[in-house]
Amino acid sequence: MVSLEKLKPDHENEIRKITLGDEQAKYTALPDAFLSGDRGNAEHFVVMLDGVVVGYFKIERDFSPQRNACDENAVGLRKFAIDVNQQGKGLGKAAVLLLGKMAKEHFPEADWLYLTVNCKNTVAYQCYLKGGFEDTHERYLGGPNGPQHIMRLEI
Repeated sequence: MVSLEKLKPDHENEIRKITLGDEQAKYTALPDAFLSGDRGNAEHFVVMLDGVVVGYFKIERDFSPQRNACDENAVGLRKFAIDVNQQGKGLGKAAVLLLGKMAKEHFPEADWLYLTVNCKNTVAYQCYLKGGFEDTHERYLGGPNGPQHIMRLEI
């Protein structure tokens, strides 16, 4: 069963064992970068499968000011990753389907969960659509790998 949990110190060794494919690594943070990044601005979470860490992501509180097309009272999903050895099993979609409820529990002041996904990353884009996100049809042009779709989920 897939579940989402707030990052705990005992998850860190499991996160460091996560492997990302070359294509995936272009669009997200590698495990060490995820663990060392901006803890003051964001809450870090893990994706669990039957009690084992298989992925990670963070939710940023100040996501809206960074993206012009975002509504007020929004938080942002960043650095979502699933271990390459666990992909193709529906775990990404299952985790995305849980994001709205989890975000509302941890960020009750938020009305929206936003994300950006690279326009070339069609697998992730489809996963977010299947998980309930809608494409705003706006683009974020400041990404390191080109234009990104701006997507949102009402929470």
